[in-house]
Amino acid sequence: MSSANASESGSRSFRDQGWTPEGPAPDPPRRRIARRAASGGFLVAGVLAALAVRIPLLPLVSSDMNEALIPWFDFIVENGHWAALGHDFSNYNVPYLYLLTLATLSAPWLSKVWAIKIISIVFDFVLAFFVGRCVALRYPDSKWIPKAAAVTTLLLPSVVLNSSWWGQADSIYTAFLVVCLHSLLAGRQHRAFLAFGFSFAVKLQAVFLAPLFLWLAVRKAVDWRCFFWSPLVWFVMLLPAWFLGRPLADLLTIYLDQTVQFGGRLAHRAQNLYQWVPDRFFPLFPLFVALAAAVLLAIAVAIHRNRLRITPERIVFLAAFAVLLAPYLLPKMAGRYFFPAEIFTLILAFRCPRYWYAPVVLQLASWNIYVRAFEFFWWVPPSWFALPVGLLVLVLALRFPRDSAPTGGAPAGVRPGRSRTVGVPRRGLHDLAGSRFLPGALLVVMTLGILLVGAGRWALARRAETVRLEAMRRTVLAGDLDPPLLRSTYDLYLDGKQLVFFREPCAPADTEARFLLFLHPPAPETEAPPGVEIEPQRRGFDFEERGRLLDGACVATVELPEGGTSGIAMIETGQWDGSPRSWRAVRRLDRERFRSALDSIASGAAGEPLVRSDFDLYLAGNELLYHREDCAPEEVEPRFFLHLFRHDRVGSGARRLFENRDFDFDRHGALLDSACLAVFRLPEGVASVRTGQWSPGQPGHWSEVVRVDFAPFRAEIEEIVSGRAGPPAARGVFDLYREGAELRWFRDDCRPEDREVPFFLDLHAADAEALPEHRRADGFEDLHFAFSHHGVVLDGRCLVRVTVPDYEMRRLHTGQSFPGGEPVWEVEISPGE
Repeated sequence: MSSANASESGSRSFRDQGWTPEGPAPDPPRRRIARRAASGGFLVAGVLAALAVRIPLLPLVSSDMNEALIPWFDFIVENGHWAALGHDFSNYNVPYLYLLTLATLSAPWLSKVWAIKIISIVFDFVLAFFVGRCVALRYPDSKWIPKAAAVTTLLLPSVVLNSSWWGQADSIYTAFLVVCLHSLLAGRQHRAFLAFGFSFAVKLQAVFLAPLFLWLAVRKAVDWRCFFWSPLVWFVMLLPAWFLGRPLADLLTIYLDQTVQFGGRLAHRAQNLYQWVPDRFFPLFPLFVALAAAVLLAIAVAIHRNRLRITPERIVFLAAFAVLLAPYLLPKMAGRYFFPAEIFTLILAFRCPRYWYAPVVLQLASWNIYVRAFEFFWWVPPSWFALPVGLLVLVLALRFPRDSAPTGGAPAGVRPGRSRTVGVPRRGLHDLAGSRFLPGALLVVMTLGILLVGAGRWALARRAETVRLEAMRRTVLAGDLDPPLLRSTYDLYLDGKQLVFFREPCAPADTEARFLLFLHPPAPETEAPPGVEIEPQRRGFDFEERGRLLDGACVATVELPEGGTSGIAMIETGQWDGSPRSWRAVRRLDRERFRSALDSIASGAAGEPLVRSDFDLYLAGNELLYHREDCAPEEVEPRFFLHLFRHDRVGSGARRLFENRDFDFDRHGALLDSACLAVFRLPEGVASVRTGQWSPGQPGHWSEVVRVDFAPFRAEIEEIVSGRAGPPAARGVFDLYREGAELRWFRDDCRPEDREVPFFLDLHAADAEALPEHRRADGFEDLHFAFSHHGVVLDGRCLVRVTVPDYEMRRLHTGQSFPGGEPVWEVEISPGE
């Protein structure tokens, strides 16, 4: 066959196959419709699968929701929805609280847990949509690749668990970051900075993308005037909360307040550089931040000097590298702060498949964090995973300057793949070592190896824990332990330096609520100041963390601090499911103190009670003893109120007459045999106390006023009767004595009715400016007090003592009268009298 015939035959062959010199012939309409239907069906299936994996997680309540999100939700509902935004009740910025307030509108018909999580789930789909749009810019004619990127985003384990289990806001601010990236790739710079402002307004961690703008700015790839849009958007988002009453200073400093969280830890479950730096170096925190900033600036300088053309692929690369580098280099990072890096590396992998290993490594590392949140212990120590994540940062840093990224977009609908030169054989291991495949493969293999080793260690440890708890169950059933510290829904035993929770029979539902444990230290020698609580050690655990369901019995153990029970006065424990506790019980361990006081009452060593009431009150030294024989637990459930009156404290409507020291029987009492006994150590300077019991919204069950400092009164009465106090400054129904700043009202033959009428005292100051501000216009300060709080009756004589303010006075006007009535008696004295 001649060459001409061969050429003609070849041309006919290509033409017969549907090819033309201009390119492939267009597909028939039926094939195009089928291809679109197939890609659409794939997307619908992916969305349904995303919903299917999320729905079972919606009822689960994480510790973050219990401790923060649910209380915020309840606060918004209880304070009038939008009106609640005028209060400072959350350390999240207000744009998220706007969304949470919208969610509270569903409270009458939707579970609060579902309502909170739906916010984040909605933004999961927003995030997936814009991930697909970013990938679609690379493959404008492809129907499958953008949809595959969106579906992959929806099904990433970190995305599913972050919103559907944790209920966190990471998908919200990350979605705006992806919108920012998409706008940059589409050439809409103003929109990119607007999106970044929204993201930063939702959460501080959006700043991780800021180095991208720095790197683009040094190459003059962005207009510097666009930078003003982001802070403007952030400020505008604060204005609704400001208009609703929240101080602007609080709104502007929310992110400053967030920087103090995580205490003195350099890494909070973040598998980053600081897993290898001990927390004792926390004082160097500013230095670590400065080093991270120096690295970012050094990269900016390197980009500027490299003169590489800024292409769409390099923008994606720099964005992924920025959100990965920042949480790895910065201290005080949480594990979920790598969430934007997981999304941006996924976009990078779809646009440049040679970086396929980056999202794989990060997903394996994030899985370790979510296992820690589920199981409350690490499969793999976080310092192990800090190594492959650090190597990933290093590989990407070394790859960028040498990367032959395309200077423009790839042909429409064509995957960017490695070209192979036909006829050139490989040269063995040398070519493999120099290929782009090896670094990523080694990273993935290393990360998988770490995960497998950790999973094996976890399985062995879990099996050993099950064997140990099975032995503990047999010990409890055999009666080898001492009687339980308390019997409740779960019986609580003490075995050496661990507490044992035991219940039989036990249903799986009995283990679902979270367990709470509070270890209260002994009371200090002196009572704490008002409003100051002695904080107990707090422990919280899930049953899966500390226990097992074995043959119908539930067993869980918790280790006590070093020293066992020596530093613990009381144990408070129970279960909590986000609503009131399922059960709650308290057990005192320092019972000897109460036993000794009870013995002194029974033997008469405590003397006669100061008053007999529902509880008899005794005074033993500086301790007030509440005692009731034949006492049932329900008789101590109302709260005890205790008001402390000092002899030198009187007041008007603007002055507080007493110190409030209300307490629960659990904190200050013990049930011994059939008797209830509470012990309260009185501070110095207390003259009398008013005490009793009450329940919220109900009148007091009982109330008594008790004088506790008789000795000073007895000495002053003897001084007055003997004449050593001199003549009174004024005579009335009560004679008035004055010595310095102390006033004394005395009556030798005191009747009960003389003590029932309230006392008044008007202090006319020489200088009105010395008076309280609300009394300066009147020129005097009027004080009112009752005999029961400042007086005492001894041997038929009455004495009242108060200390007046130390400012100079023109005269004193005092007496007794009922409010609004004529004085029963009144006298006036001047300072010279």
